[in-house]
Amino acid sequence: MPRETVTPREFLLAGIALPLAILIPIWLTTWTPASETGPRSDQLLYAAMALRDLAPPHLTATAPWCWRIVTPLQVSFLPVGAEPFRDVIANFKLLAFASNWLSLVLLYALLRRLGAAPAARVFGVLAYAGIHWTLKFSFRAPAYVDFQMQTLMLAILTLTLARRYWATLPLLALAALQKETALILIPAVALHRFVTRRTFAAADALWLAGALLLPAAALLGVRTAIPPANDYSATQAVRWVLTQQLPDPDFWPRFLVAVFSGLGILPLLLVWRWRSGA
Repeated sequence: MPRETVTPREFLLAGIALPLAILIPIWLTTWTPASETGPRSDQLLYAAMALRDLAPPHLTATAPWCWRIVTPLQVSFLPVGAEPFRDVIANFKLLAFASNWLSLVLLYALLRRLGAAPAARVFGVLAYAGIHWTLKFSFRAPAYVDFQMQTLMLAILTLTLARRYWATLPLLALAALQKETALILIPAVALHRFVTRRTFAAADALWLAGALLLPAAALLGVRTAIPPANDYSATQAVRWVLTQQLPDPDFWPRFLVAVFSGLGILPLLLVWRWRSGA
């Protein structure tokens, strides 16, 4: 089926008007407490990484956060004034605005490539924007890396649907440096490639090797270059989740509240229409 040509009107809608109509109200109505009281928890670590030598050394090398370097590195190039931590939070927020803009454009393109009608594309973008964790959280607590992880994942999915599989390889490697959980896309991209092509030739084997080895090399490189200041083990972290967190009866009510407070009724819709989603 031939691809539908993007008209200037649709370009203005998807690339400018719709993102601005969504982002500006959320930006103006979202309070950012970290910009006034100082960053806390994970934000403190990412902010310290962005400040480099202006922050205490132990904060810039706390694993596993110190290995998620892409977003803090970008923010580190933006200027800060007399109050570094307050200013760096504002810089994270600026980067969040730009990244969220790109995410909305990519999502529209993704829905377009899936064959959704124009009205459905707009509705899909609005539905995505209405989830607390996609846009609003990135303005309320900007000093995280998740907003750019979402942008990166949407870019990988868009390239996958466009069958530009080779172009996903550098993004998968970048995902390893952004946040390791983004690498859950590797099986999805691989499955789409092999189902679409229905072959496993030398080129397919080479692509798969790249999809596995490039992120692995990126992870190895960053963990070698940045020795952690704390005693961290991924195995210990997984063991704690399995043996301490999941068996805790108090965990599950909080987890369900967190899921539905951020995603609304979307989980119920997925359960209801799981066969269609599959």
